[in-house]
Amino acid sequence: MSDSICMSDSNSRSSFNRRNFLQIAGVSAAAVAAGISAPAKAGAQSSLSSWGSSRGEDLPQDSELFGLGVAAGTPRHDSMILWTRLAPEPLAEDGHGGMTGGDVRVGWEVAKDEGFGDVVKQGEALAQRELAHSVHPQVTGLEPATEYFYRFRVDGKVSPVGRFKTLPAPGAKVDDFTFTVASCQAWYHGYFTPWKHIAQEPDLDMTIFVGDYIYEYGIVEGDNLWRQGASVPDVFKAKVETLEQYRLRYSLFKSDEHLQAAHARAAMAIVWDDHEVENNYAGNWSEIGTKAEHFLYQRAAAYRAFYENLPVAPPALPEGPNNRIYDSFDVGTLMRFNLVDT
Repeated sequence: MSDSICMSDSNSRSSFNRRNFLQIAGVSAAAVAAGISAPAKAGAQSSLSSWGSSRGEDLPQDSELFGLGVAAGTPRHDSMILWTRLAPEPLAEDGHGGMTGGDVRVGWEVAKDEGFGDVVKQGEALAQRELAHSVHPQVTGLEPATEYFYRFRVDGKVSPVGRFKTLPAPGAKVDDFTFTVASCQAWYHGYFTPWKHIAQEPDLDMTIFVGDYIYEYGIVEGDNLWRQGASVPDVFKAKVETLEQYRLRYSLFKSDEHLQAAHARAAMAIVWDDHEVENNYAGNWSEIGTKAEHFLYQRAAAYRAFYENLPVAPPALPEGPNNRIYDSFDVGTLMRFNLVDT
């Protein structure tokens, strides 16, 4: 099944019908559930059996298979969404990160220590081709205001280690809470030095990302490629409009080591702004004049790639061109965060 949908206004180049729409936007509830918790009889080899012999061991990490790092998000006092995406070749032009096969079982575990001697939760999720081999396991039953560490494993290959802190219990008296706010990261405009410093913050509780995680513009040397010494394949020179292109743009941005380190350092609560789809878009209106009925396909592709590449909960997976990303949560009695939808 092809993921590609042409977004051109030219009738001779575009082909839009119900089948194409379902290909790009129709992900079954079963597929989403499997990406959170793999079904017991799924047709892929289990990774859980290999965890038992490695408690407390300093296992070598595989920076190739887990080429886009790890992340945690959608924080609560008793739960967290974990994320990774299998991508041994993150910039493969088909948008699948070099993954050529079918479903892959991904084991995950959460511990109270960085050496994983005190594992408190473990499970499996199914990395599926239709979701770009991403997983979003939802870890529940955690203790409030507690620091945890997590990692993933596939056939003996172990991901980098991530860290997060759960929120304080509802109504708990909280005297301080350390968070950082970030937005508008244009990979091609310079190096992500702020993420380097954020990843080194000793007492960071959370990061709030308020939009423009990617930018959709074509990246052209001599025009907007200002990251000194960097170059990109020709596929990045076109404006982003298809699902493959959106997946690739996330892969390019997430290939930055400092962004990966910041994700691994603390949980992130995330909403989008406009560039996750297109500059200044609103509803089915496109700034560059794409027909409304065509633009909805582009929006569906953009929203789906947003879900696939970030540690967000299932409601953020679109139904066609529509989904829900707004959220709110309290930090004890100290403050309340309201995340709006742009």
